[in-house]
Amino acid sequence: MQTNQKQLIIHGGLSAEDLPEEDRQVRREALRDILAEGHAVLDRQGAYQAVIRSCELLEDCQLFNAGTGSTIQRDGQIRLSCGLMDGHRQSFSGLVNARLIKNPIHLAAKLQTLGDRLLDSTGAELFARMSGAEVYDPATSKVIDRWARHRFEDHFTRTHGTVGAAAVDAEGRLAAATSTGGRFMAGVGRVSDSCTPAGNYANDWCALSCTGHGEDILDEALAVRVVVRVTDGMSLVDAVERSFSEARERGRDLAAICVDRSGNIAWQATLGMLVAAYFDREMFRATF
Repeated sequence: MQTNQKQLIIHGGLSAEDLPEEDRQVRREALRDILAEGHAVLDRQGAYQAVIRSCELLEDCQLFNAGTGSTIQRDGQIRLSCGLMDGHRQSFSGLVNARLIKNPIHLAAKLQTLGDRLLDSTGAELFARMSGAEVYDPATSKVIDRWARHRFEDHFTRTHGTVGAAAVDAEGRLAAATSTGGRFMAGVGRVSDSCTPAGNYANDWCALSCTGHGEDILDEALAVRVVVRVTDGMSLVDAVERSFSEARERGRDLAAICVDRSGNIAWQATLGMLVAAYFDREMFRATF
């Protein structure tokens, strides 16, 4: 936990608790570099730009399930979803199952100033081309090979891939960003929680980015639940503890990173290992 006002915490989703140490170290190093760049932006431009930049870098890292590292749906197509919340302006924007783009969070940022701020796959592709974004196929040989091996199986292989960031700046402004390639071998057109306030939310009191089983996060309305409790006077620690206790009682599979306007941070997971990182008095800390 932190008590400095300015703070940024990022995550790369949930992983199995038996992840080998060498794989953990590779992820720690990637998160350290991304966190350092995010903090530089936090210092110069504030929380809103910091979460966008952090999310962009996470999307570009093939270690994580977002952007170029994204997984694939059952029909062999990659569909990307994201959510961006400016807590100070109380403004949400996002994309639902977008295709052929490199950084969904960039388009979500462009949508922040428009009247239509949440676009489906068709709208996202049209908006991307109108905005000058290049046509980009995020598929990697690794994910295509994995799809080829599993495409005839009845049950999907569980993954918990999402990336995200939550931040508060020196002026107490909060923001959150979340991006995902969804669930491996999900049904065609299945939508994650990341493009909804259940998975990504912020106001003047608290900011959250969630990861885990999307349907469980939607059922709990997790991000909104925690933010409302903090807004109503609960401490961040108590709000997170109560919300996750309720989620565990219902057998949910989810996790979240959180920050409040005083710079306190919190994170929790009901199952698995949350891959997240932050700076504690300029020292890099990882949660795994």
